[in-house]
Amino acid sequence: SAESSAAAAAAGSTTTKTEKRGKRLCRPRHPEVIAAARAGDLALLRATSPRILSDALDKFGSTALHWAAGEGHAGVVRFLVRDVGLNPDVRQAASNRRAPLHFAARNGRLEVCRILVDECGADADAEAEAGVTPVQLAAWQLQVEVLEYLWDRASSKKLLPNAFGCAITHWVALAPVNRAELRVVWNSSTKELPGSSDDDDDDDDNASDAAAAGEGGVGSPSSPPLIIAVAEWLVERCGRDAWRATNAQGHRPLHKAAFSGHLALCEWLVRRLDLKDDRADYHGNFAADLALETGRVDVARFLRTRAAPSVEADLAALGVSSVSEYDGDDAAWRAELKAAFRRAALRLHPDKLRADRRRSLAEEQSRRDFGDVRAAYERLTGGDAAANANPLRDPQRLAALLAHVDDDGEAAKTTPAGDGDGEAARRFEARLAVILLEQPRGLPLSQLRKRYARTWAPERIPDPRAFGCRSLAKLVQRCAARVARVEYDDAKTQATIHSRLDKAHVYKALFLCDDAAAAASASSSSEVGRLPFDDDVPMRRYNEIAHDDGYSGALRGTAVSRAP
Repeated sequence: SAESSAAAAAAGSTTTKTEKRGKRLCRPRHPEVIAAARAGDLALLRATSPRILSDALDKFGSTALHWAAGEGHAGVVRFLVRDVGLNPDVRQAASNRRAPLHFAARNGRLEVCRILVDECGADADAEAEAGVTPVQLAAWQLQVEVLEYLWDRASSKKLLPNAFGCAITHWVALAPVNRAELRVVWNSSTKELPGSSDDDDDDDDNASDAAAAGEGGVGSPSSPPLIIAVAEWLVERCGRDAWRATNAQGHRPLHKAAFSGHLALCEWLVRRLDLKDDRADYHGNFAADLALETGRVDVARFLRTRAAPSVEADLAALGVSSVSEYDGDDAAWRAELKAAFRRAALRLHPDKLRADRRRSLAEEQSRRDFGDVRAAYERLTGGDAAANANPLRDPQRLAALLAHVDDDGEAAKTTPAGDGDGEAARRFEARLAVILLEQPRGLPLSQLRKRYARTWAPERIPDPRAFGCRSLAKLVQRCAARVARVEYDDAKTQATIHSRLDKAHVYKALFLCDDAAAAASASSSSEVGRLPFDDDVPMRRYNEIAHDDGYSGALRGTAVSRAP
């Protein structure tokens, strides 16, 4: 826009081309003005030349008006716009290109939002980088009064997703946990958010986030969390389908809620809107997988026992009609499942067949029926072998598969020092393989430690020195050469790790082995999920498919072979 071009021109030669952590930076100008705007020091600002006030920038390209708006200094905002003449829609000269209204909305500064929009004519639909709007930021921070105010003033654009496909419901699902868990009074009859009204905001300019959320709306511990109140409010205005929106990564709000650890919102989506964790993202991850990525085992367990695609069929197998009557009472629910399983076991267990009437066919059918009931019970109580689990996220299964891949000479030939039988090296190899299968463009070596810790928390990446390696790159090359390759840029300063495995073939190998395991379980006492690599049949089936479907070959271009 002309305004943003003018802002860039104003920065002139002082704008640097340096990028730090992916953000454009500016050379700061007049930091004393920025500090005064941040502190709300109107007297100092009045004593400063208008030219200097207009020229002041911090390193992210934020003006004095950005800081005053974000901190909630209404008087300073009026002065900078009316007396100094700053554009109320001015964008940051660098960073995320946000307008002052973005910061006011994000921080819950209702009075400043009213001044900018109603008095100064700021655009309520202002878009920052990637199409982010003030309404989205208010939703992300659950700033309820600001959200309701802007909702009535923004156009239909407020329902549109940003450049990453994230709708307003995705932003709510990413809310900070400390705000999401605030307890509020929710008026289910009027569908109004706590603290919302049309009266002027008489709070002090430095009103806290708690006041911005509506001090009068704070409820008892038995009241619903703030995030649920906002979710109900959005259902009334956007409809139920808004919570089924899919972004550019294949994430629905349920994925974001699980990743953020919002158990209450996940429960609400499943019980209130009848959502299921039945859709994987574009990396093959279900919401339960993302919950485990951030260490929220409780969220993953709920999703795999209450929201898996197989829940209805599993309940039917046990003879349980409904789960809704046990909502919120996990102990009663588990007791009912246990009782139902015992009833089914007494009826179907093969040992209950009378010896004089036992027939091989009847015994076989009984074993299969009992196995189905047992598997259903295990899925409903512990999430074991649930359908909403990415098989590529299971390093144990992947390690077992890799153990039967022909070595093409690129893998390490010796056991790393200090690793005994090589178990630690194989563990690292399998976990690295899982990470890289989700990085089709490769992963910068500098990000590997962070990604490894995030995916396998609380486990950390092994110390290269324990394996006789001087660097992380050497560790990868020595212990994981079968699954990864390290590439350097022309200057030999930046390294990127790429997967050697073909994702489609890994999927096929795992699924074929699961099919073989299921068949084996039906005719023997082998456990469901065991990979029968001692059987040539699934290996032959996989190799035939791998060579006929046009891919580069099984796993990384070589066939899966039977273990010696």
